[in-house]
Amino acid sequence: MKFGVFYEHQIPRPWDEMSEYRQFQNALQQIGVADEVGIDYAWRGLRRV
Repeated sequence: MKFGVFYEHQIPRPWDEMSEYRQFQNALQQIGVADEVGIDYAWRGLRRV
């Protein structure tokens, strides 16, 4: 059996010019930890509005 993580990045208001960067960097750190513990996949949701 394989396991994965799914990310749908949401940034709550109020945000600043670095909010998106911090959110993405945080997700990358979490994906790195997931890889270290043996998680097989990382998916990123894409929402079109």
